[in-house]
Amino acid sequence: MVQRKSGYWNIFNIAYFIIVTSCNLIFFDRINLIIFKQTPLFLLYQLIMFYDLILFFSLLLFKINYGPFGSLKRNNFPEGKIIEEFKSFGRIGFFRIGYFFSKWVIFDNGLGIKIFGIIKIFIPRNDLKIVNDHKLIHNSSEIYNPIILNRDIVEKLNDLNWPELNNW
Repeated sequence: MVQRKSGYWNIFNIAYFIIVTSCNLIFFDRINLIIFKQTPLFLLYQLIMFYDLILFFSLLLFKINYGPFGSLKRNNFPEGKIIEEFKSFGRIGFFRIGYFFSKWVIFDNGLGIKIFGIIKIFIPRNDLKIVNDHKLIHNSSEIYNPIILNRDIVEKLNDLNWPELNNW
């Protein structure tokens, strides 16, 4: 069953993103002159911009209903057994993920992805299909297609002999 998020949280995220991004674009020179002279304000500014970047990256990863401004909650990581974890680069839809920022987790019932240690994505194994030695497509309504992976991860998925991966 699909769960809904609180409407107030969506309004906060939308307002935050618009205000912080537009203020940063309009007043960037003035903000830098004021903030970089004072260390506590600089740290606060960095935290505010980090959250703004997380919201922006979430727009590139998730379809609008499951993103930071959408009304639906994403699937959590399952309680199932972890088969293997990889630290690797990749791409989901429009978003390229660097080696140090992502962890790919193979569960006994699907594929999990952690980005920045904050954003978690889970795709059940019956929604996955291997196209070639580094590309996956899926039926998940939460994130964009395709998923480009390291060849080692795809080989490990092939070694598991999940019949769902090749039969769609």
